[in-house]
Amino acid sequence: ADFHGYSVLWDSNPRIAVMAARLLAHYPERLGRVVVIDAPKIFVATWKAVKQVINTATAAKVCFVQMADGSLEAELDAWAGGPLKQWILAEFADNRRPEYQHGEKEYWKAPANTIGGQPVHDPRASPEFLTSPEFKLTLTSRLAGDDAAVCQVGEPDLLDDTETFSI
Repeated sequence: ADFHGYSVLWDSNPRIAVMAARLLAHYPERLGRVVVIDAPKIFVATWKAVKQVINTATAAKVCFVQMADGSLEAELDAWAGGPLKQWILAEFADNRRPEYQHGEKEYWKAPANTIGGQPVHDPRASPEFLTSPEFKLTLTSRLAGDDAAVCQVGEPDLLDDTETFSI
């Protein structure tokens, strides 16, 4: 979670905490790692209190880092390979652009522009993941072709039941 530009007055929504608690209750031990970037001091203080009441294994998976001091890059070095690390850093830089500060970014669309013949950062995923069979199973891949997509959840050969829903 990148807290760049976060404001306690404008960005605080208690429903997010409720949603996070529900996810953790219904999907225990599904959390791999949470990297909290540039969190304000009030958030760090709140976290110290919250982590006392949640599962210690879950609390240990939360890491606070800063972009400016190199701790983000050190954290990424621990678990993200070179291409994934570069994609994540580019994604954070892209998300911090002024024109994306109010939810305008269309993360599900492939970039249409190029710079010097090279495509600009692709917000959907790293190049390796985009070409993998797993990417085709994501909602993002299904949204890429049509904004009013009807998505097929599950594949008959992968899951027992199939359902469809409109987006």
